[in-house]
Amino acid sequence: MNANYIVNTLHTLGLGVSIIGILLFITGVDFGYIVLGAGALLMFFTRLYIRAKCTDKTLMRQLSILMFGSILLLGSAYLMSAGKQYWLVPLLVDSVVELYISLRMKD
Repeated sequence: MNANYIVNTLHTLGLGVSIIGILLFITGVDFGYIVLGAGALLMFFTRLYIRAKCTDKTLMRQLSILMFGSILLLGSAYLMSAGKQYWLVPLLVDSVVELYISLRMKD
């Protein structure tokens, strides 16, 4: 198997697990924040790996911004575990960051 295929699959899995964690928490499942945190950690480490292998300066900068977005997801998971009602704020900021980078990335 190709290493890029594995990394892309792990990143997609992290995104999916994060969404499932958010949905679990919204529906009232107590461990939804753990699932969100696991997905955010998976995304953070795959983005860190891709950034370490990258040589393009622009892509490195964009991946650094995306890593910041993963940290925001971890903050959202922490706020969920603490029972704070404003856990949505870092989640929304991460959504804006993801949208911005997706529009700026080269093909």
